[in-house]
Amino acid sequence: GAGIGQVFEFSTAAPDAGTTWRQPAVTTAAAGAPAVGSNGLFHGFNSATAELRRIPFDGGAPATSPTALAGFVQSSPVIGAGAGGNLVYWVSKPGVLYVTDEALSSRWSFQLGTGQVVASPSLDCNRSRPGGPGALYIASTDGTLFSVLVDSPKLAATDWPKWQHDAQNSGNPDFPLNAGCP
Repeated sequence: GAGIGQVFEFSTAAPDAGTTWRQPAVTTAAAGAPAVGSNGLFHGFNSATAELRRIPFDGGAPATSPTALAGFVQSSPVIGAGAGGNLVYWVSKPGVLYVTDEALSSRWSFQLGTGQVVASPSLDCNRSRPGGPGALYIASTDGTLFSVLVDSPKLAATDWPKWQHDAQNSGNPDFPLNAGCP
């Protein structure tokens, strides 16, 4: 947060207590909003090294993806429920979709098209087949809307799995993550 390469935690129970912890997020300004996974805070992208970053809540050392990505990541990640654990969906500005597990191990990647992606993707559930693949929606600057069937049937049950919190983009932490999903 804050465009200075730091992630902060503040206590909502004691707002005057100040910062409870601080971690360096990236070596340069972070792009996109963070998404909270079960094993840490998936903050986004280190623009100096082209790596994905995960910052643990326990104050441990941040983790980085083992391989560099093709291009800058400007959007926020989405964390989806998976049969063998949660999956994290990242989209680089050149339009490459990356899928990792929460430990940042690569699962697969796919070039979407030729347009740039600057908006955060959104994950919706499969309403016609409960438990079936979910749909990840990604918009690009050339006017294309991609709908990619993914292994996650819905958003992961974490505190904040995507930009604006839930499938309806309410930004409200009290709103159900997967309202309307079977």
